[in-house]
Amino acid sequence: KLQIEIGLCTPDGNQSLADARLLSTLGSAAAIRWCQMALTIGLASPAGLFVPSLFIGACLGRCTGGVVRAINSNVMLFKDSVDPGVYSMVGAAAVLGGVCRMTISLVVIMMELTGGSDYVVPFMLSVLLAKAVGDAVNESIYDLQIVLKGYPFLHEELDVTFTERCCDVMVARLTKIDLR
Repeated sequence: KLQIEIGLCTPDGNQSLADARLLSTLGSAAAIRWCQMALTIGLASPAGLFVPSLFIGACLGRCTGGVVRAINSNVMLFKDSVDPGVYSMVGAAAVLGGVCRMTISLVVIMMELTGGSDYVVPFMLSVLLAKAVGDAVNESIYDLQIVLKGYPFLHEELDVTFTERCCDVMVARLTKIDLR
């Protein structure tokens, strides 16, 4: 019922073409959730970052998919019909990848959600592009939270060298215990 009211689906259950009302509804829902997420990330409340990021990306991806589907219905850019739901899933993965900087694990999660490997390449490309853009803009939100809260940051040792050989660290005389 709600999908029909906001224009996501037709009464017979098919996806509807994107109109201004649908795009504005999805865009405003994403903007409201982004504002809520921006306010709650600094609070000491478990409001979440993971699911709101998925929601924002899904809304924006559905908007993009709706526009591409509307263009494709007039111009026929693609020979197959465009599924806005796929754009929604790819958008969700991209926003979460940009916020959390997860790559492989996020692609595996999205692959499990879709139940197949048909969309692995779009998931990979969107997550890697979002991570690259996010890394170019600033650090991960989790790294920024560690700095803002003043927690000690555990850095990885960069001066690790592998110059020792096995014979340098192994014991030559071993004690053998016979259990028979």
